[in-house]
Amino acid sequence: MPQVARRLPHLALSEEPPAFEIGRERWNEIEALVGPIPADARAEIVNAIREYLWLATATLSAGDLDGATGLAAQFQTAFARARATLSSSSTSDAHDLVLVMFGRNLHHPLILEDLSHEIKIELLASVLRAGEAACAETIDELAGNDHAGPPVRRHWAALMRRLTLIFSDEGLPTGVSKDVDATARQSPFVYVIDLMQSCLAPQYRHSEQSLSALAVAISKARRV
Repeated sequence: MPQVARRLPHLALSEEPPAFEIGRERWNEIEALVGPIPADARAEIVNAIREYLWLATATLSAGDLDGATGLAAQFQTAFARARATLSSSSTSDAHDLVLVMFGRNLHHPLILEDLSHEIKIELLASVLRAGEAACAETIDELAGNDHAGPPVRRHWAALMRRLTLIFSDEGLPTGVSKDVDATARQSPFVYVIDLMQSCLAPQYRHSEQSLSALAVAISKARRV
């Protein structure tokens, strides 16, 4: 699974999971490894993969997290600069005149018309200060969504746990070798996952560099 940019946590799912099928030849290869798989279990497997593709596609199309954080920082800077200008201690005639005219021409349903220009400007400055604080909280909240690893990998891990349950319920092998030797023969379940992944586009696959790497990834996914 290629490394992707950090994404926003909010997903915009399409109305239905994408179409996905495992061809007859691929099912034959899978059953040669683990034995016969009933039709209802096959349907469960396909649905699990479809739901994974559904979530993964939404994640990959989500907005860039770093871009959102940068935009919030720009807003924060703009609020701070505007507030600093309003709160400037300059005593020039031009400064004083502009503030008086600005206060007189400032109209808003939440600001009473008969207030002095000083109070109007103080109220506006307080709103700008609240804007700065909101931006700071937004940046912190976005930082809190910076989970370890690309989000698609978390969806993949959930898929591995679900497939393990389906296979286990049918009495099919689910063991995974912990041998990290790339030349070691892996358990049937690892070969099955490798075959299933071959039906997916590259951005949805995981640990393709070797079967041993795939086995390690499956083991880690099950521990979550």
